Amino acid sequence: MGGRNEVAAFGRTLRRARRERDLSQDALALRAGVGVKHLSDLERGNKEPRLVTFLRLAAGLGLTGAELMALYESAEDRETPRPPAEAPPLPGSDTPTN
Repeated sequence: MGGRNEVAAFGRTLRRARRERDLSQDALALRAGVGVKHLSDLERGNKEPRLVTFLRLAAGLGLTGAELMALYESAEDRETPRPPAEAPPLPGSDTPTN
């Protein structure tokens, strides 16, 4: 992770995984051994998880670290906008854009 968009995408993935398991933030925080506020910050993309926290969250969700990472990566792939194949010329432009 690292970039702001990646951290936000992970937060959305974490929230979706928690809700799919019908867990409240309190329940997941207790299972994972993290604070509820910290979990909330992670889900909102305000903080990037350290490796230990990432692994605790995965365990709290009943996943391995690899499974949680795969969920994150698949969500990130769906959210990444694809650039257009070729940019259209600018209005009034006399020179080609390529």
